[in-house]
Amino acid sequence: MASANGKGNLVVAHAILAQLGIPSLTVFDSDSGNADRLRKRGRSQHEIDDEDRKNSTLNRAILEYHGVSDLSDYPAGRQSPHLVVWDDNLEQVLQDTWAAWTPTHENLLAELGEGKTKRAAVYRLTARRCEGQPSEILTEVITLARSLSGL
Repeated sequence: MASANGKGNLVVAHAILAQLGIPSLTVFDSDSGNADRLRKRGRSQHEIDDEDRKNSTLNRAILEYHGVSDLSDYPAGRQSPHLVVWDDNLEQVLQDTWAAWTPTHENLLAELGEGKTKRAAVYRLTARRCEGQPSEILTEVITLARSLSGL
C-alpha cells in the first residue's frame, strides 16, 4: 500500500508505478458529502462552492486518466479493474459497513492519545483489532488489490 497524500496526487503516483511496471489499484474518496460537513462546520457558501468545484474536477480528472467513459462529479464503486471510488469517504464506509470499526477505532485513539484520526498506521491497527469480518465492499477492494499483486 502506498499513500498519494491526497487525491490531487493520485494520477502522478499511478503514472510512476505504471512506468516502473508495478500493477496498482487506485482507491479514493469521492467526497460527495463534503459540502454538508463544511456547512456543519460553519464554512461560508463561497468556501463550500470552491471545495465542491475542486473535488468534482479532481474526481473527473482521475476517472478520465483511468479511461472511464462515464465521467461523474461524484462517482462511487468499482469504476474499472484498477479503480475504486468510495462513495463520500472511507471513514463513512467503515462506519456504515463494519459494526466493530467505530468503537474499536475510538478506543484505540483514546489508548494512543492520538488526536489526528486519519493515519494509515492507526487504521491498520484498528482493522487488526476489529472483531468480525470486514464488509463485502471492503473485502472486494482487498481482493482486487491482492489479485494485482499475485497474493
